[in-house]
Amino acid sequence: MRRWGIIILGIICISGLFGCDAPESEEKLPDFKAVDLENNYVTNEVFSHSELTMINIWATYCAPCINEMPDIQRLQEDLLDKNVQVIGIVADKRLSTAQKITADQEVSYVNLLPDRSLSDNLISRFDYVPVTVFVDSEGRLLDTIISGSRDYDTYMKIIEELLESQQP
Repeated sequence: MRRWGIIILGIICISGLFGCDAPESEEKLPDFKAVDLENNYVTNEVFSHSELTMINIWATYCAPCINEMPDIQRLQEDLLDKNVQVIGIVADKRLSTAQKITADQEVSYVNLLPDRSLSDNLISRFDYVPVTVFVDSEGRLLDTIISGSRDYDTYMKIIEELLESQQP
């Protein structure tokens, strides 16, 4: 009985040392140089502009992706003062269709056409859209992955939890 108590105490101590509740991984997105829908180059330096970046990977053929855009736009507007930004990545790289969709949905957050680095190191991990991931200001992927579309309130709750967990 005493032996089990020592083992459990050891596990608790080790867990405390490694901060098990931190939603951060050590995996950093590799350097990339993508193009936004206005033909501007965007690199991984874009992450340094905010404490947290929500990356929504979507496709022009995906109705749920398009349907959640107004909520994501509202998030971008409401979270500017909380040092959070939103970036969309158009997985199927259809520029003119993506431009029309974002205009129709009145989306102003940055949307990127992925370069090879983003395609190989992020988009290829998923065989579905939409999917949303989060990165910190250094471009490290957080452990939170959202499969499928969500509404404003659900995204906001997740973002608030991530911001809270990143506080020192």
